[in-house]
Amino acid sequence: MFKQLGEAGFCDQIDEFCFILRVDGEISQWEFEGCENIDVDLKERYVSIDIGVPKEMWQSQDEDAIRAYLVGCMQDGLQMMVRALEEKNIQVNTQIFTELSSLLSEY
Repeated sequence: MFKQLGEAGFCDQIDEFCFILRVDGEISQWEFEGCENIDVDLKERYVSIDIGVPKEMWQSQDEDAIRAYLVGCMQDGLQMMVRALEEKNIQVNTQIFTELSSLLSEY
């Protein structure tokens, strides 16, 4: 679903808006919560952001709470990615926020 964000042409210089989940578990510990580490790669035409999900969050919550957490992170993350692009004088059509909200409502 989210691949549509890049394909919809919201930004002339960016083809992909990527959300990378970093979920703490038994093997890997990312040790952060929320959105961090924005990567703007104009050569490869993408922008990405990491979403940290601490082990305590996903172990102690029900599916609806986890879903709400991820939806909130994706909304925050998109705003952060758009701000990062605008700081590089790259304009993004604000319709992307409406489209993300529509996609997230299906989730």
